[in-house]
Amino acid sequence: MINGHPMTEVIFDSNNYFGQDFGLEMDLVERIEIIRGPSSALYGSNGILANINVITKAPVDSAKFAVSTEVDSIGPQKLTLMSSVDLGKGANLLVEGSGFMGSGHDMSIPGYDTSDQNYGVAQHLDGQSGYHSYVDLAWGSWNFSGYFNTRLAQAAVLGDGATFNGPGQFYRDTRDFIGATYIHDYSNSSQLRWQIYYDHYGYADRYDQPPSPTAITDLDEDSADWVSSEVIYSHPLSFGELTMGLSANVEIRNLQENVAYSPVREIRLDFNRPDASIAPFLQQEWALAARWKAYFGVRLDESRQFGAFFHPASDWSISPRPGHLTSLSMAGRFATQATLRSTTPMGTHKSPILDCCRKRPTLSSLLSSTVSESLRI
Repeated sequence: MINGHPMTEVIFDSNNYFGQDFGLEMDLVERIEIIRGPSSALYGSNGILANINVITKAPVDSAKFAVSTEVDSIGPQKLTLMSSVDLGKGANLLVEGSGFMGSGHDMSIPGYDTSDQNYGVAQHLDGQSGYHSYVDLAWGSWNFSGYFNTRLAQAAVLGDGATFNGPGQFYRDTRDFIGATYIHDYSNSSQLRWQIYYDHYGYADRYDQPPSPTAITDLDEDSADWVSSEVIYSHPLSFGELTMGLSANVEIRNLQENVAYSPVREIRLDFNRPDASIAPFLQQEWALAARWKAYFGVRLDESRQFGAFFHPASDWSISPRPGHLTSLSMAGRFATQATLRSTTPMGTHKSPILDCCRKRPTLSSLLSSTVSESLRI
């Protein structure tokens, strides 16, 4: 998550960001919160093991101007510019942008040592280029943010069936969002938080199959756009804090395509079935004793494509002495109606994976538990 906003995309429910494909520069990060153990009551089934929340610096706490460079002997070279401005009347703006480019490196791959495969040398492996950008406007109780990123990389080797060292083979990923957050603190220490975001995710690749007897060029494209909103109210009670909220998600597009462009154009997969979901949730903190705490939470997700899911969760922690913490976390997921997203590919292409998806297997219940021990001296 970035500032409490989930970065998981809606096509594959994945969150795979490493290296240059994570678009937030570390110079923007104030802290990284790691919530260990199951937290599915607040964050859904993706929080079954742990959650990582990256908190960015406020514009008022950022440098007025900063520039940094990055040079790597194998990876790309990068230039980053960042600036913060006091706009007056309580408004502060932070703008950051970076660009990177690298030619990659060459690598010898055993088993491809033939003249028509460049004698086994994969050229420009991991060569990539792209940009990262982030904007944050803080104004009173409001915060507006934008995150725009694209990376294009050369795919020198794409596995069995693809042309080795094909210069036209590539993969490209994009992750963008714009959002607004409103926070209101009450005199009784209660807090109301509301946020709304528009997200975009895109992935595309090209791979060429060797001539047999003619070459085939395949293009994959995945593209999704969705709007999500969440309202959270927290209120302190005499025995602990109560948190309740409602989360909603509406997909505008959820597209998966696979097209063979040569020798004859053939649509092998053309699937677009957006989903919509809503989820109320509740979590109660209990201060059982001076060094004992317990958390109990429930969440009910209702999805148009996948049915309903019930998520109970609990966490018990004890701190026998300062710096020593032991906790036991448990969470579950129970499906009242669970199906995989149905697919209807066009054309004559047959896929055992798609055939499996069309069978709509029932998902069983899932339970998870975590025991953690930490000691600070």
